Amino acid sequence: MILDAGCGIGGSAIWLAKKYGARVIGITLSDNQLRQAQQLAQQEQVADLTDFFIKDYLNTGFPDEAFDVVWAAESVCYAESKIDFLKEAFRILKNGGRLIIADGFLKRETKNKEEERWFNVFIKGLALSNLAKIDEFGEDLKKAGFKNMKYWDKTEAIKISSKKLYLMCLFCLPFLKVIEWLRLTPKLLTDNGLAGLAQYNMVKEGLAGYGVFYAEK
Repeated sequence: MILDAGCGIGGSAIWLAKKYGARVIGITLSDNQLRQAQQLAQQEQVADLTDFFIKDYLNTGFPDEAFDVVWAAESVCYAESKIDFLKEAFRILKNGGRLIIADGFLKRETKNKEEERWFNVFIKGLALSNLAKIDEFGEDLKKAGFKNMKYWDKTEAIKISSKKLYLMCLFCLPFLKVIEWLRLTPKLLTDNGLAGLAQYNMVKEGLAGYGVFYAEK
């Protein structure tokens, strides 16, 4: 059985169920995401293989050794304490169970004020408390008890998407600022557009990237 930790509207859980026939449980903190995930699972005819719950992936309430795989796609970045997530994942995995995380990571420290500005804009626009460095995240995996760890840098694979997002945000930002000024949308939406600009600069300059961590209990 697979846990999709931070499942959003169920995309990964539904894909895993359809492609592999896997039994998947998805958890989210959002009632709206929960409803959409349940509806999509029905539409994709995998409702019998999926279940979705409102739960915190830092404290799931699941029994020890309940899952064969813990899967987290672009969700662990939102954990204020990454090691708290890793400890909970370790607890609920069976012996020999696998952890798979696909997410954005810092590749190095910022070098100057401009890079610091990009980083702060990115963090604010995505409502993140921090962004893990690759090497520090690897150390946290060890501290949590994981072994046989691997990391694949997938930054090259997302560069085209990164640039497309940058161009889209560059085009939309003037409109976002106007409708924010008219009080039709919250400032967070404008900040999100600015984060779309910042992420491209961070990737282009090698400050941040995208990667996949694999580890076993």
